[in-house]
Amino acid sequence: MEKAMVVIGIWGMCALCALLFIRGASAPVARRKATRRAME
Repeated sequence: MEKAMVVIGIWGMCALCALLFIRGASAPVARRKATRRAME
């Protein structure tokens, strides 16, 4: 049971890191598009 909790915890942290990385990497692209539209 303890081993399962450790494995689930590690997978959960990996998923969270991947989610935050993907959101962080895609946010500047969306901001650039928004600023270009505002300037036009």
